[in-house]
Amino acid sequence: MNFQLPRTISIILIILILVITSLAVYTISLETQKALKGAVQDKLITVATITSSQIDADEFAQIREGEENTPRFIRIRDQLQQSIKSSSNIRYIYTLRKTGDRIIFVVDGDYGYDQKAARIGTVYLEPDPEMIQGFSSPTATTDFTRDNWGVVLSGYAPIRDDKGRVVGIVGVDMDSSVAIALINQANLVIFIIGIIAMLAALFGILAIENRRAIFDKKLEESEKKYRDLVEMLPQTIFELDNDGKIISANRIALETFGFTREEFQGGVNGMEMLAPKDRMRAAGNIQKMVMGEKIGGIEYTAQRNDGSTFPAIIYADPIKCDNTPCGIRGVLIDITERKQTEEELERRVRERTKELADTVMQLEAEVLHRKEAEESLNLAHQELQSLYEQLKANDEVLKDNFTQITKSQKTLEQVRKKLNLLNMVTFQDIQNAVFTLSGYLSIMKLDAPDKKMDQFLEKSEALSKKISETLNFAKNYQDMGMRPPRWQNVSHVFTTAISHLPPLDMSRTINVRNLEIFADPLLEFTFYSLVKNVLDHASGVTEISLRTEDNPGGITIIFEDNGPGIPAGRKMEIFEHDFGKNSGLGLLFCRETLSITGITIAETGEPGKGARFEISVPEGSYRFREP
Repeated sequence: MNFQLPRTISIILIILILVITSLAVYTISLETQKALKGAVQDKLITVATITSSQIDADEFAQIREGEENTPRFIRIRDQLQQSIKSSSNIRYIYTLRKTGDRIIFVVDGDYGYDQKAARIGTVYLEPDPEMIQGFSSPTATTDFTRDNWGVVLSGYAPIRDDKGRVVGIVGVDMDSSVAIALINQANLVIFIIGIIAMLAALFGILAIENRRAIFDKKLEESEKKYRDLVEMLPQTIFELDNDGKIISANRIALETFGFTREEFQGGVNGMEMLAPKDRMRAAGNIQKMVMGEKIGGIEYTAQRNDGSTFPAIIYADPIKCDNTPCGIRGVLIDITERKQTEEELERRVRERTKELADTVMQLEAEVLHRKEAEESLNLAHQELQSLYEQLKANDEVLKDNFTQITKSQKTLEQVRKKLNLLNMVTFQDIQNAVFTLSGYLSIMKLDAPDKKMDQFLEKSEALSKKISETLNFAKNYQDMGMRPPRWQNVSHVFTTAISHLPPLDMSRTINVRNLEIFADPLLEFTFYSLVKNVLDHASGVTEISLRTEDNPGGITIIFEDNGPGIPAGRKMEIFEHDFGKNSGLGLLFCRETLSITGITIAETGEPGKGARFEISVPEGSYRFREP
């Protein structure tokens, strides 16, 4: 018994130490898991909240199915990708919205990077309660959940528009393997610590404290990454204590409000960053938040350190320590540009309203005028009624007249054909006679007895030539408009036209870019007449050119020479009959032929610097063809 009692006491002590150590290890394990999971949940909520504040809610609300390649979809997708890259251990970031009783994906941060990424409108099956709660406030799941993308721990935060309305949520997932690895690692360490504690309680306690120090260091590193992410954001991020003093602010806050880091550390009241007129209202809103009321984004007038102000929207939520409010955390967004845009829109609305008011007055005056007109129309209607009876009586007479007119038109068409045939035969007979007369005159010149007779013969020969040219003009003028207009290549027609003239002792330049115009088939004779006019009237010409110029109403074809030009007072006369030494019939014909399809011609050259004819072709009457 003397030996068994100490052994029993030792066994009891060992059992007590084992039980106490096991209970301590179990308790520490549970607390460690809870702390790890709490830290992960806080991180998920923080990342989801920050990411949701960066999303333009108005653009997000406009995204519809099939818009995966639109600029606003890509812009939000890239913001989600940036958040994934900026946050360690985060696997997925995505956005959701409610559609009736369903919850659907909108922008998946992995769309375009992962084939498993959800498209717009993909239904999220069996949403957990925390996801549904995320449409009202930031939250995170307490346990791991399984979906099509794996086993994850998730955090959610609402996306609110300018009026505080929730248009969707941001979801942030951490792969279970990461969190479980941390928990397993902690459990392993605690188990080892427990074994060591059973051997030596002191070393066990020291090991536990050392492990907690390592965990605190990791937590500090995690907080540092969070602070770095906050520093990168383009919006002002701040935290206030219960006294309203700023305890934390990012870099953009210092730049926006003109404070130094030392001034913040010295103690700056958050109310000093608002204009005096808004401070009382802000204090009331803070009180409401502390009481648990969700107030969303509130617009204030922010005030910089130098006293200048700007419009801003503040989104804020209370910071809780052991479920007790211990401060305020928020985001301040500068909306100066948006305000300027709204003011510009209001100005345009006012201007448009005034225009509409003027239009209404004009319409009222027109309505009054129409009432007067209606009265006049009523009187006229009675007169028209009586005229209708008279017209009805004359209808039979008109029908008989129409029948007679139809018969007369057919008769006129037959007469016109016979007249054309007569003209053709007459022109041929006269031309044959003129040709024969010219031959006789040429023979008589050879046997002329004296110079005086030779002069008479030359004049007779000139008159014979003029008669022939006049007959040709009359023949062409008769054919004008007889055949329908057609599309013609200007360069080809011009080249063909000058081929009918004697060899030209002058250079020529053609630059009309494969232009085609819709004109009468006698367009070739038009260009022929222009070049012949140069040969007949412009002595000393060494160069002619044909080119185009664009104008607002169509295109202009310009024919120029470097001759003496046309006097200013005679620019219109050259297109009239009996002008010049050769009767001017060619230019008259040019104007009449071109006018059939709405084309005009005018002489615009400067006297002494050559003639310049501008042929203006309207829209729809020209085109360019490939070579």
